[in-house]
Amino acid sequence: MPPHVEESLQRGALMSNNCDRSAHFLKRMAEDLFCRLDPGAKVSWMILVPQGRYTFAFNKPFRAVQHSVLLVDLSDGRQLILDPTGEQFGIPREHRFLPAHEYMKRYMVPSDDWEGRRTWILLDAENEQEMVDKIELFWKNAKETAESCVEVWVKNILLLSHSSLEVVLDSGTQYMDQEEKLLDMFERELAKQGSGSEKEEEEEEEEEEVGAIGNMADNTD
Repeated sequence: MPPHVEESLQRGALMSNNCDRSAHFLKRMAEDLFCRLDPGAKVSWMILVPQGRYTFAFNKPFRAVQHSVLLVDLSDGRQLILDPTGEQFGIPREHRFLPAHEYMKRYMVPSDDWEGRRTWILLDAENEQEMVDKIELFWKNAKETAESCVEVWVKNILLLSHSSLEVVLDSGTQYMDQEEKLLDMFERELAKQGSGSEKEEEEEEEEEEVGAIGNMADNTD
């Protein structure tokens, strides 16, 4: 990403549309971790209506209507929320792990603002499996779309083999030939200059010898 983009926006863009995957993959890890600290702890997949500071829209403006987080119930009655992808809604990374009542107050739409309807649910095993199936289907379609784009790109390159691609290759060959000719020309010029300077030195040496002989003759007289 461009370096001038704020780091929180870069991280948020990378997290966009990845909350379900994160909840799915982290749930078991979170369960293992919290149960080591508190054998009576329970981790649930929670879906809520987010009240973030902003939302990323890649195709057209929209408002996210659901967001996946993990709700941790401790044996002493305390509840915590782990939100690994909250930065896509402008939730600070420092608030990815908060007491549930604080997180809901800050970052979940109140039921009063949602026509009195409940703005969060906990998924049971059956609903979790449905979400997992949707995730797998989504990424399967994404993979197929990406592969089809690559296939189209390769076909376009092959179609260019008898037209634009040949022109490009021919142009490159011409440039290489011109470069070699220029190098040859420079070498010849340097050789000429070198030979010319050698002749001038020889002539100067001959003149010096002739002058020395003349001086010797004058001194003899």
